[in-house]
Parts: sequence; C-alpha cells; structure tokens
Amino acid sequence: MDWILIILMGALVGFFLGFFGSGGSVLTVPILVYVLGLDPKEAIVSSLVIVGVTALAGGFQKIRQHQVCYKIALIFGGFGVVGAFGGAKLSVLFSGSQQLIIFAILMLAAAFFMLKNKKTNEASGSQMCRMNMGLASSLGLGVGGLTGLVGVGGGFLIVPALSQLGGLHLTVAMGTSLLIITLNALAGVLGYLGVIQMDLPLIFVFMAASSLMSMIGSHVGSKMNAIKMKKVFAGFIILIGVLLLFKNTGMIL
Repeated sequence: MDWILIILMGALVGFFLGFFGSGGSVLTVPILVYVLGLDPKEAIVSSLVIVGVTALAGGFQKIRQHQVCYKIALIFGGFGVVGAFGGAKLSVLFSGSQQLIIFAILMLAAAFFMLKNKKTNEASGSQMCRMNMGLASSLGLGVGGLTGLVGVGGGFLIVPALSQLGGLHLTVAMGTSLLIITLNALAGVLGYLGVIQMDLPLIFVFMAASSLMSMIGSHVGSKMNAIKMKKVFAGFIILIGVLLLFKNTGMIL
C-alpha cells in the first residue's frame, strides 16, 4: 500500500474541506475508489469516517474564530442525523455503481452551487443565527439522507442553504456546516456498522492527513477570497463528476 499517496490524497481533501467549509468531501469517494482502489460501498462508509473527523477538526478552527451558530447546527444536524442513518440503511437497495451515479450527480450539483455568485447576507451580531426552524429541519433531513446514502458530507448543499435560504453570513454558514457534517457523518457510519468492512489503517492515515490540512485550510480560507477559488475548484469538480457519471453508466468502458 502506498502510504505517501494516501497522505497526499488525505491532505488534498482536508485542505478544501477546511478552506470552503464544503466541497472537499466530494473528492473523497472518487479518490478512495479510483486512486486507492477501494470497493464503492467500502469507499462510501470510509468517506463518512474521514469526512466526519476532518470536518470536526476544521470546525474547531471556526469555533475559535466565532464563526459557528450552535442553535442552527443542532437543529439542522439533529434532523440530519435521522436522515443520514436512514440513508445508510437504504443503501442496501442500490449497487455500488448506482450509488456512484447518484454521487456524480451530486458533484455536478455541488459545482453549480459553487459557481453561483449570489450576494450573501451581511448581517452581524444576533441576526447571524436567525433561520426558519422548519426550513432548517427539513433541509437537514434531506441532506442527511444523501450523506448516509452516498457518503458525501453535504456541505455544498448546507452552505448555500444556510447563507442564501437561511440568511446567515457566508463565513458563519461555512463554520456551522462543518459541525453539521460531523453529526451527519457519524450517524451514517452507525447505519453501516456490521454491514460493510473498513480498512482501518488506511482510514486512520488518510484521516490524520485530512484533519491536519483541514485546520490549515480553515485558517488560510479566513484570509483569502474563497469565492474566486471556488470557481476554479468548481470546474475541477465538474470534470470529475462528468467522468464518474459516464464511467458508471457504461459510456466509458
């Protein structure tokens, strides 16, 4: 096993997840399957462990920067836990290729949200944590279900939901999303326990690298223009998503 490659791939995922509060996790499953050679279902549950711990590491940085709304994280994440556990249980109804097709569609959706440059809410103080609770719970349930089903953290859906629909400032939405991702990923892993075997040494090394780089990415992201970098990253995600979709629909042999 090429441990250097595992460390490099983990660092890549961690940096993007920490930098954007979303997006980096959509790289994890394709990397585990096509770079590190894992079975799709094993890659999905491994991704949940990696993304959950990595998001938590990045979340600590956001907490220190006072960029987390705990009330919304608990409500959105609480319903997300239910959805993620259910999504993991429903995964037995899909083949690995079918899960990857759904995953590819979500990657393209992620790129769409990243490319949207809609002006976000600039509220400050207590207004930064005001969001319709019905909206938060319903979105949490849906995103959680996708998390459990295909192993994606869901930050690319959570961030625009919190900032554009919920009215949170972008920096707070990004920080809050990391805690929600952690809760969703944990519930998804619990749903897979006893069903899918995991390569724990690989997960641990990948996770250690991604967690470290998540903290670095979070620090760097707070000082740079994330909007411009997101556009570049979105283009990369589109390329990967299209290739993944074509390969698993039989269009690329």
